[in-house]
Amino acid sequence: MADTLLTYAVQTNQDPIQASPQTGDKSSLTLMIVISNDTHKIIDCQSLSFGFLKGTDAKDLFPDATGIGTSVPKGWSIKQDGSLFTATPDPSKDGHNGKIGRDGLTFVLSNIKVNEQPGTTDMTITEVTTNHTGTLSYPLEKFPPQFKIGPLTAQPLIVNEGSSTTLFWNGTGGGTYELMYADADGNTVTIMHPKGEPDQPLPANGSYTIDKLEVTPVMTFYLLITLYVPGQQEPLKAQRQCTVTVKPPQPAINSFTIKANPITPGQPFSFTLKWDIVGAFQITANDGQGGQERTLPIPNNATSYQVFPTQLITNYTLTVFPQGTTRDEENHDKK
Repeated sequence: MADTLLTYAVQTNQDPIQASPQTGDKSSLTLMIVISNDTHKIIDCQSLSFGFLKGTDAKDLFPDATGIGTSVPKGWSIKQDGSLFTATPDPSKDGHNGKIGRDGLTFVLSNIKVNEQPGTTDMTITEVTTNHTGTLSYPLEKFPPQFKIGPLTAQPLIVNEGSSTTLFWNGTGGGTYELMYADADGNTVTIMHPKGEPDQPLPANGSYTIDKLEVTPVMTFYLLITLYVPGQQEPLKAQRQCTVTVKPPQPAINSFTIKANPITPGQPFSFTLKWDIVGAFQITANDGQGGQERTLPIPNNATSYQVFPTQLITNYTLTVFPQGTTRDEENHDKK
């Protein structure tokens, strides 16, 4: 079968989806099916179908398809045939309905009574466009009743390079919890145990401090939850994430010194500029010739530079700044 041309995402009123308890109220699920067009061209869509498995097994979503509500975007209609929901564009004089551009579409199916068996069920999406039919199996994972997962949070959310942030989470026991992120070099870091406890898994409710963070525009941390259900070959999986901004250190000049070099017969007089700085840097020298300032060709990461003066008094300025913004200056005269 061919792939779909459009892109599909599903949002739910439950996160994660919960199977119904054996007694009491049934788990009522709402699916918001968000459709986007990433092809940069208009797609003429003739129909969109959303099919579900009906029954009481783990592979099924609901035991009964009656009472399911629908909501469609303007210019569309939807019909139900058992557990199959087919949306079609309404006839229009200009033929605009059914043409999907960058604005996309959203369909809502509500009041779905989830069955009692945890497991993974597939929603089958069938997309019929001009000269093309594509299908997509979208997995929906049903967790046991009352299984809950809170958000993953970080404190603080904005830190300086070399500092720490602490991740917090809370969830229902019985699953496996892991933390994952990519470091500044792009390497994946996986955390499965509390610090100093290599034989213990991360708890369902806990915290973990990430130390010595390196500069990166945004660090994304993930909490991965895996739950094995008896009788199911594949585990259920859920995810939470949060982002932390790591800022470079503020520029600072710890020292800036000038030291005359030993005089060598036949060689011009020189001296060495030395510095201890934090942050990006630039050094400029004003040699007094026409009042023009010239930039010394100092290599990146250098901590010193040999200068051959052209006059008795020259002012040297050391400037450090982060990405061309705030700067901290310290001046020395050499006679």
